[in-house]
Amino acid sequence: MIIKSPAIYGKSAPRNFSLVKKAVAKNIPVPFASISNKRSLIYFHKVDLIPRCLSHLSAAGQILLASDRQNLSTPEIMCLIGALHGAKTKLLLFPYIMLKVIFKVIGNESISHGLLGDRQVDTSKILDTLQWQSPFNPRQMLGI
Repeated sequence: MIIKSPAIYGKSAPRNFSLVKKAVAKNIPVPFASISNKRSLIYFHKVDLIPRCLSHLSAAGQILLASDRQNLSTPEIMCLIGALHGAKTKLLLFPYIMLKVIFKVIGNESISHGLLGDRQVDTSKILDTLQWQSPFNPRQMLGI
């Protein structure tokens, strides 16, 4: 069995989450107010998913996609991260196409896709196979 998850969030989340946390903590404005994408997230602290997969015969040989119950946009995620750390996120309105060009010029197209594009997962298979749904809601977990 393989469990795939989208972006993982929480107080010690890796990668882009830690970069956003640093920017928000330093009061650095971020140019993502115009982004209206949707991203799936998962809060993996104390999640019962892995033990459930291991004990469920129907999970054997499956590729299962897991996420929390709500998809959020990049600006929403940034504001939630700010709220988690007691800071207000300063979002600047910057055209989507300009952000794409800037990321391409600086050689970070993969980050561009991660921050600007949609990254939703379909969790219907894990719900059908294991009758599992994440107990977490990112808005509640991150303070809004």
